[in-house]
Amino acid sequence: MIKARMNFQSTLILLLVIFPTLILFLTPYYVAALLVSPLILIAIVLSSNRNDINVFFYMIIFLIPFGEYRKIGPLNIPWLLALAVLGQVFFDFFIRRQWIGHLRAKIWYYLLPMLFVNFISATLSPYKETAADGLKNWVASYFFISLMLVLVTKRGVFKDLPAWIIASVSLGSLFAIMGVYLNIGTEFFTKEERGMGGLSDPN
Repeated sequence: MIKARMNFQSTLILLLVIFPTLILFLTPYYVAALLVSPLILIAIVLSSNRNDINVFFYMIIFLIPFGEYRKIGPLNIPWLLALAVLGQVFFDFFIRRQWIGHLRAKIWYYLLPMLFVNFISATLSPYKETAADGLKNWVASYFFISLMLVLVTKRGVFKDLPAWIIASVSLGSLFAIMGVYLNIGTEFFTKEERGMGGLSDPN
């Protein structure tokens, strides 16, 4: 069994960020607690021993449950991080000739026919706008699958990636619980009396 373990430095920094944030929720200045996501990201980056482009990919994964807050004006933070990752990938791919073989995975034998079927379905659907949005989500998913094949190592699949997913989903769930059951930050974390956390929609 492969166990995900965080080193002492990472744990300490995360605790120093989380506890003051939780305390802010109990004060009239609880809006400042919305800074918890970027602060945790910064803490993880500063405490990471792997100072490479993979951290940016994990940041994108971390921000998925925070659709309501991952934009700064017209700028979408995950897409900016994705551009940074893509720049490094293209440089290594075309200049250094690295990672070419990483995309040759058997999973594409199943994913590409599925994408083709979805394309045909979207073309024939009477609900063109909804079908087009669904097809865009499929293409975006394949884009991130490609990045994962290129960037994430075996260690990352079993240790790093699960840790980031658990952290982001747990934090989003905590926000939803605070909004619904503790009546804290309801205008941010709930919608129609339903827990929303950091999502843009309670569904």
